[in-house]
Amino acid sequence: MNWSDQQTPDNLPDALIEPFLDGALTPEERDRVLAAASRDADFAAQLVLARSIREALRSMPSAVAPADLVPSVMGEVRRDRWRQFVRQLQGRLRMLTTVDFRPVLATATLVAVIVAGALLGRPAPTVSPEAEAALAQIKWTLALVSEVTERSTDHIRRDVLEPHVLGHIRSAAHDVFDDSRPGPVVN
Repeated sequence: MNWSDQQTPDNLPDALIEPFLDGALTPEERDRVLAAASRDADFAAQLVLARSIREALRSMPSAVAPADLVPSVMGEVRRDRWRQFVRQLQGRLRMLTTVDFRPVLATATLVAVIVAGALLGRPAPTVSPEAEAALAQIKWTLALVSEVTERSTDHIRRDVLEPHVLGHIRSAAHDVFDDSRPGPVVN
C-alpha cells in the first residue's frame, strides 16, 4: 500500500515528510508532496526544517564509545544479577527462620555439628596389649553369661513353669468349664 491510497491530495500528513526525505515515495507521491508544499507555507516550512535537521545530524561528528564500555556495562549487569540472587536467598532464609522452622533448623544444625565432629574426629585411642586381653576376656564372659541365661530360661520355662504353673491353670480351667454339677453355664 502506498501513501496515495491513504490520503487525499489536499490533506498530506506529516508522516510523509520522512519518506519524502528518504526518497521512499513513488514519483507520483513525490510530485504530490511538492505540490502540497507549494500550496501550503506551513507544510513547506516543515519540509525545510526536517531537511536542515537531517543535514545537521549528518554533519555532527561520530561519537566513539570508550573501549571499556561493554566490559563495564556487563560487569554492572553481573553485579545487579548477583544482588538479585542475594536478595532472593535472604528472602528464602528469612522464610526458614520463622517460628515453625526453628526446631527443625536447630535439629539439623545439631546433627551437622555431630556429623562434623565424627568426620573430623579424634584419633583412635591406643590400647595396650593387656587391655585388649582384658576386653577379650570380658567379651567371652558376657557371651558365656548370655548362653547360660538363655539355657536357664528355657529350663525354667520347660521344667518349672509349664508343669507346675500352667498345668494347674489348665486343670482349673478344665474343671470350671467341664463341671457337670448344676449351676450357671459359662459359654
